[in-house]
Amino acid sequence: MADPATIGLLLLNTIPFITRALSPELLRTFSGFVDELLELSAAHAAAGLGKETIKELSARLRAYAQNPTKAPENHDLQKAFYGSFLCATDMIYQVRLSQLGVGIREVPCLVGLRNHILEGLRSASLTNLSLTENEKDYLVRKRKEIATELREYRSLSQPQLEQKLPVQPDTEVLTLLTSSARKRPSLEENSVLLVAHMVERSPWYADVSDEVKTIARNALLEIQIAFFAEAVKSDQRVQAILTNEILASINIDVKGLVSGLRTATEWIKKVESELRELKNLVEAKFKKHFQVIDDSFLKNQEKESLRPFLTISVGDWPFVVQSQGIERDLTEEVTGRILAPRTRAAFQIIRGEPGSGKTTLLRQIGAKLVEKGCWVLEARQGAKFNEFQDSVEKLTNAAEARLFILIDDIYRDEDRSILVEILSDPGHMLPVTIIATTPSHEDRTREIRENNYLDILPPVTPDKLSQSELERFRRIPEVAKLSERKFKSLTKSGRMLVVMLQLSNGKPLDQILLDVAHRLRENFPETYAVWDVICTFGRWNLPVPESLLEKILSKPGFGQRLRHGPATIGSEGLVFPSDYPFVQGWTSGHQVIAETAVRVEFAGSLQSNCQAALQSADPTDSEHALFIGRMFHCLSSIKTGDWELGNRLLKAAKWKEKVQNLAFLSPEAQADWALALWRLGEKDLAEKCLTSANPTSPRRASMVINLLATIGRFDEACRVAESWCESHPHDTFVRGAYLSLLGQRGSDEQVHLAIGKTQQWLSKLEHDEDTYVRGIYLGLVELAGSDPEFKQAIEETQRWLGDQDSDTNVRIVYLGVVGRERGGDQLEHAMKQTEQWLRKPEHANDAAVREAYVGLAAHLEDETQAEYAIALTEKWLREPEHDEESNVRVAYMSLLEKRGSAEQLAELISGTRDWLEGHPEAREVWTALIAMLIRQHQSPLSVEVTSAAIFHHPNDRNLAEHYLDLFASTDSAENISKMFAELLVRFPRDSVIALRHAKWLSEEEDAQASVKFDELIRKHPKYYDAYHAFGRHWLHSGNYEKARKQFELTLGLHRGHQRAHEGLAPAFHGLAGLANARGETEIAASFLKEAERDFKSAIHWAKVQQQPVAKFYASLSWFYLDQKHYEEALASFDLAILENPDHFRNHEGRGTALCHLKR
Repeated sequence: MADPATIGLLLLNTIPFITRALSPELLRTFSGFVDELLELSAAHAAAGLGKETIKELSARLRAYAQNPTKAPENHDLQKAFYGSFLCATDMIYQVRLSQLGVGIREVPCLVGLRNHILEGLRSASLTNLSLTENEKDYLVRKRKEIATELREYRSLSQPQLEQKLPVQPDTEVLTLLTSSARKRPSLEENSVLLVAHMVERSPWYADVSDEVKTIARNALLEIQIAFFAEAVKSDQRVQAILTNEILASINIDVKGLVSGLRTATEWIKKVESELRELKNLVEAKFKKHFQVIDDSFLKNQEKESLRPFLTISVGDWPFVVQSQGIERDLTEEVTGRILAPRTRAAFQIIRGEPGSGKTTLLRQIGAKLVEKGCWVLEARQGAKFNEFQDSVEKLTNAAEARLFILIDDIYRDEDRSILVEILSDPGHMLPVTIIATTPSHEDRTREIRENNYLDILPPVTPDKLSQSELERFRRIPEVAKLSERKFKSLTKSGRMLVVMLQLSNGKPLDQILLDVAHRLRENFPETYAVWDVICTFGRWNLPVPESLLEKILSKPGFGQRLRHGPATIGSEGLVFPSDYPFVQGWTSGHQVIAETAVRVEFAGSLQSNCQAALQSADPTDSEHALFIGRMFHCLSSIKTGDWELGNRLLKAAKWKEKVQNLAFLSPEAQADWALALWRLGEKDLAEKCLTSANPTSPRRASMVINLLATIGRFDEACRVAESWCESHPHDTFVRGAYLSLLGQRGSDEQVHLAIGKTQQWLSKLEHDEDTYVRGIYLGLVELAGSDPEFKQAIEETQRWLGDQDSDTNVRIVYLGVVGRERGGDQLEHAMKQTEQWLRKPEHANDAAVREAYVGLAAHLEDETQAEYAIALTEKWLREPEHDEESNVRVAYMSLLEKRGSAEQLAELISGTRDWLEGHPEAREVWTALIAMLIRQHQSPLSVEVTSAAIFHHPNDRNLAEHYLDLFASTDSAENISKMFAELLVRFPRDSVIALRHAKWLSEEEDAQASVKFDELIRKHPKYYDAYHAFGRHWLHSGNYEKARKQFELTLGLHRGHQRAHEGLAPAFHGLAGLANARGETEIAASFLKEAERDFKSAIHWAKVQQQPVAKFYASLSWFYLDQKHYEEALASFDLAILENPDHFRNHEGRGTALCHLKR
């Protein structure tokens, strides 16, 4: 068999040449080079290459080089070479930094590889190298640049990539390499010359020290082989081209090639003692929080039995390791991204809908990381994260390498969400990468504040199966038997869990669960009752504590039967144990199953199960108190609950005493209880809960503070916040939230006192690197501080920014404050300081600060300085690496419109139109350009650009209407009329344009509006938005009967149209007024009942569709006020305020209701 190491060396020597289109002269020179390389390979004692193999290899390499049209995978092969070269170069930088005394904690296998290189350098007497302090900073900066390149090189076009390859094919180079090969005794020694050439020619070595180049000449080849092997192992397209073009007809395949090269598994052996130390530490001190995922763990999972989940298996580690599902496309993408070299901590969120396969994807990534030589920990389900940072520091110290931590459902509860605060302000560098999952609606990643110690990676969403993933399903033998029509029907949802269940059963999920319910009802009635209860609460992701479940069912000891004999009672794969938030709880296993089971089988069970839970709860059991508190919390939810049921249960006389006992029993549950009680109208009880609450986490403390402020107990909210800050001097989350609250509602005295205390807090050495509180403090001083306080804050911030070169968060806030104040000296100082900062190489690609800088430039009085900012930004936007940037581009457009010449503006408009042709997805740039053209009164051009925007987004009706709204609200009526006329000629079938035209005519009270609505509806009789808009037109005109007709037609086409229900209500209200005027009081009363019903229908459908409901509650509240139903109005305003506390009209209406009630 051919020697894999030899083949690997041959590939590294030839890839830079064979993947390019070579001229005839270069082809001839290359042929001679290949002959010499093959001779060296054959001469090598360990090569094992026979004459036939040599002949075949020679023919294949020549043929591939000669082929002018390369396969698409050729680009991937070049990327594998370039990526391995970049990774190897980063390792060279690391080796040199290690010599300079810089501790670097990387992926363990890379630590092993680095240690191996350092040992080799010591044995080769290469340690006596001159050391300079400046070299450290330079190499650290170069590592950041190489990390950026590693993130971006995969998106390079082939011509761009070929320019970056460290070897460029020319006759001189090939002749030199060929000549060298004739003199060298082995392929390895000859490869040294290629390495030397790469080191001399590559820009990554252009300005490094001679010592770094020496290390590279000695070690680059060995390192690049390791990374190239990993690239081949993980990239199917690279494997395909190697197999088809190079390895075919040779007695070796890709798997054999990779196994013969020195991959991560070899280098991990160099640090096995550290892994043992890490495992011992986890076992001894952190077993409750983490488990180590390594080779031995994964091998054990190969032997574990698969756990049933309905008719498939649970997506746990045995499922992943035994390859029971399909590998997701995102697995390789995310793994590659998180393995990019970095010095800071990293956070990768996987967000998606229930059943999309988030947990399985997380574990597939974890398995890949182990395969690539990483050290992986998984957070256990019941892990407490209040000491997360301290735990990670101890574990990374033991590992002496970067840790990768997997966390499933990271924002599941308040205790886990403390990680938002920890990651917002780590305080120092932690060599850790967190990969976590969350349901999309619970995602709090945006709350993690930007800081100097954390890279927040772009979120990924596996919601829909890709075409390639569906094709993988199609290749499964059992699935392949299905007809194409049946397959499409069963995979239509695109959700991983639903698709797997439907394919395994050959029928829809609804039918699967109906069959399960029928089987349980007939054969296992007790388990049917259990499934009913846990699905009812499982749709809210709320497990049921075992002791309460047994009391609800009147089945003592049934938990033992569920645990030890699931097959005998029919619960296997249906009822699952849960250890959080209750020590022993039970759940349906997945929210999708619970939601679907409730819809198809248990739709009428909510009331009876909630009543049974409340009846059965032990008022002395803290777990029961927590469950009932969360049950009421869920019931009171405006979007997903049942407020009326929650209200009835809470106010039932027979449970009043029990409810009060439960509400005050568990300090952990009091925040849930307080929110639920407030939502359900028990204000006094909610206040008592809040004032006696003893929050134990920043998130819960903030929740208590905000609720106290919402209910009008502002001074009490301040007291809780101040008390928390005093007892938690290093907390930033509550401190920042408190300052924000004072900015909105604090008295002058409170604000000035807080400013003084915050100044003292920020001046302490341990808080010097804080960016979150500092940014909010600066905003508070701007909003409510005195002139001396403002001046002091600006001067302190200027000094601080001079010392904190890596900060961006405070810098952006500072630039915004200075821009709004428009102070001459401060403005000029800020501009010059920012220009200096942006000129530094490490900040050259920063877009966020540059955007703020461009916005600030618009306020400059000095024309010369403004012109300089324009020129600087224009140059930056023209650079290829910034071509995709849109936010800076929008800011630049605004600046040039205000400060540029007519000629510059014309050039900008032309250039932006050209740029949009290549970047049609940049919606914010389309919007900015259309708005600019309208302001410049370039009506014909604005029509043309709007047409282009609509053309590029034909299926996005909301976006099209946004563009139309833009020019329909900012120009003269005459110009707008002309614009619509032109657009209707260009897009005669576009219903969005026709509808917006009719709506504009209605806004202008043009008699032609009703004519245009009629025409539109005749052309598009199923277009329910047109009927709704026509109804709004008649409602505005006071024609309530015609409005009613159009809204009812809308609901006939779309019964869940929230806005149509909301429009129908005032139509009935208006009809009631007319009936009263005629003396028809009974008819008027029936109309008013219809109006109330439709307001409530709007709320219902908004909840069903998980849309905001505050505006509908507000509309209902004003209706109640008009009817003098003040108690109902007050309750409804409270619900509107809960969702939208900043809308002043809701508070005005609430005050009016309170006045009428004389409160």
